Amino acid sequence: MFRLDEMLQLASEQGTDIIKNLEETFRDLAETTRYGLYAELLKYKPDYSDYDHGLVSASFLLSASMGQYYIFEKSSQLRRQCQHIFDPEKQFISLSEAIFAIALHNIYCKKCADFGLDYTIDLEKNPFAYFSALSDVLQRWGRNKQLDYSVVKLPEDHFLEDEYSIHFRDHKIIAYYHASDYQKILNQYENYAKYMNGIRRILQIELLE
Repeated sequence: MFRLDEMLQLASEQGTDIIKNLEETFRDLAETTRYGLYAELLKYKPDYSDYDHGLVSASFLLSASMGQYYIFEKSSQLRRQCQHIFDPEKQFISLSEAIFAIALHNIYCKKCADFGLDYTIDLEKNPFAYFSALSDVLQRWGRNKQLDYSVVKLPEDHFLEDEYSIHFRDHKIIAYYHASDYQKILNQYENYAKYMNGIRRILQIELLE
């Protein structure tokens, strides 16, 4: 079984101040999303698996970030070469935002499913996490795992490449669907709006003629 708390604890105990700041920024991002979310993320395990791939990926990025910083710290030549273009503290703040977004992006919201965590993401508070979630709900066409009957039961919300089209118009993402899928995706769109504040200003669903 995998849990994120073990990797964050390792970062907090063995890391330098900047590594600890990464963990603290991750905590702040979770708590500004919803009070208490940080503790729930650390212990989260999905009902359908021993691990969540978003949390595992976030852990890998955290581990790689720690290694990168240690290399930077040990190499005086590298520090001299990068001192005018590389600010470790700013970089690790950006990395913590990416780690949080990756950790959250695959976790279902309880407002839309019987499992998962209760949270709402806001574009202004957590833009990276917001667009990670937005990308995740859009990438539904031609996914091999969903189209392979021997691997998993084909879900109701699958779409083939010619059944789906994305465009940009008037500063909005316009997603077009065939009539057979239109009502189904509209219902999903209402679910997205339950935990993605302001999605109606960004994403619009239309009928593909």
